[in-house]
Parts: sequence; structure tokens; C-alpha cells
Amino acid sequence: MKRIILLSVFFLLANLSDAIWAGAPPPPTPCDSTGGARLNQTEIANAVQGKLVCAVSTTNKNTWSEEHLAGGQLFEYAKGPSDKVDPRRLAGTWSIVGQGTNATIQYNYGTGGTYTRGLWSSDGVNYSFCNGATVIATATIKTIPGSGPNPC
Repeated sequence: MKRIILLSVFFLLANLSDAIWAGAPPPPTPCDSTGGARLNQTEIANAVQGKLVCAVSTTNKNTWSEEHLAGGQLFEYAKGPSDKVDPRRLAGTWSIVGQGTNATIQYNYGTGGTYTRGLWSSDGVNYSFCNGATVIATATIKTIPGSGPNPC
């Protein structure tokens, strides 16, 4: 009887831990050569242009989803274009500054400030936005949905 109870508790905890960690963001790629590579200007453009960046802050766990359109427009996807309460909206602009491994993404949110970040990845799926050697946010990058709810 004790064995059945012990096995039941073990399986319950194993399944519970899977459920808890299923939605956790991936660990950040370090902002150095130990865990990935810093993207150059072409790799940055290929990674984000025309795509939806789903990001999570490493300091406060805030999340955001931004469309990086060709030509530099930056849209906050929010809950999607058809949502009446929190629709897709223009947030600012983005551009690539510099070349080679010194290339960065520069975000301009108007009165919200301008931010410059290096982009690192170890697998081409999970990304880290870095300020020097500090990971500011982790992200996955998705295809922009035509309409509907936010896929992030």
C-alpha cells in the first residue's frame, strides 16, 4: 500500500513540474561567445524583419510582442488587430545600426525613449536582447498572423 501511495505521489509531482515549466521562457543565451553568437546586420534583418518578436524581460518578467515591419515601422501586437480593448497599434520605429558583430537593433518609441540592443542566439529559435554583457530580454520570433489573437 505504501508503495502505491509513494508511486502516485511521484507521478503527480512529475506531471505537475511538467505543467509548471511548460510555459516558462527558455533560458537566456549569454551575451558572450560561451553560449551563442552575436548576430550581424544581415542575420538581425533575417531574424526580425517582417516577424513578430515575443519577448520577456529578464528583470520583471513583463512581456511584449512587437511586429518589425520592413521600412522600420514597429507595431505592438497587443491582443490583435480585431480586439476592441487592446488592439494592434504603432509603437515606434526600429532600425539596424552598425555592421558585423557590432550591429545592433535600435528602437525609438518617441517620448518613450530610444534603446539599442545586441541580438544573440545559440539556435536560431531562442534569442537574447543584450545591453553589453547583460541580457535585457529573451525572445522567440514568430510569423506575423494575418489577424486574430496574439500568438505569443
